[in-house]
Amino acid sequence: MSVDKACKLLEATYDGAGLDLEGAMQLHELIEPTLIDRQVLYRQVIGLTARTAAPTWLPLLCSGREAIRAVDTDVATCFERAGAFDPIPDQCVIDWWDELASLGYADDDLAKMSSGREAERLSLRHEQERLANVPDAPEVVWKSLDSNVAGYDIQSWQLLGGSWSPRYIEVKGSKRSPPILFLTRNEWNTAVRHGEAYAFHVWDLHHLRLAEVSVEHMATHVPTDSGNGKWEQVRVQLDEVAFT
Repeated sequence: MSVDKACKLLEATYDGAGLDLEGAMQLHELIEPTLIDRQVLYRQVIGLTARTAAPTWLPLLCSGREAIRAVDTDVATCFERAGAFDPIPDQCVIDWWDELASLGYADDDLAKMSSGREAERLSLRHEQERLANVPDAPEVVWKSLDSNVAGYDIQSWQLLGGSWSPRYIEVKGSKRSPPILFLTRNEWNTAVRHGEAYAFHVWDLHHLRLAEVSVEHMATHVPTDSGNGKWEQVRVQLDEVAFT
């Protein structure tokens, strides 16, 4: 059963009209009958479809919410009703999304994704608290939920000359101490393009401490292309001094 058909059956059950009895009975056998929260029901239906039908939209989950919004109106509506498109979803919604996206991941990739999400939420909270008492501060945006190709994870803000200017933050998290991070060419190109408006948040998740690294400082760890060689990813281990 496709996700759009399953969700239409679910909606018909709520509305009490146009119910496909055979389809509804099939759906009833597959989902938890005790659930009464509509968003949870939609998430369970989408998850069921992802695990049993190998839908064409499943690989797009890794690319972020913008890819799902664009794939199909009915599918996008189902995800919207599941709470996936809320500006800042609850942690249970993010965990659900990442669990679906991980169906094509190896175990080590799943662990990296989990650490990354944890670090992003910490940075989101850090920036929200930094701006909490500043009058008329714009809303901090969790950009990586929508796209993983933007070159940054959080869009925050800073006052420059009395006006609000974007502050782009790439977030890295590691359970090693000091942390080891992997920087992609796209992330670095984005950092160079934005210059002082860009920063790296590197979280030591073992000790829950943050190192805020400037583009200028990160540049000391970034290699240069040579001859026919071009780097695409670099491994960086921060010194302990970055956290002091």
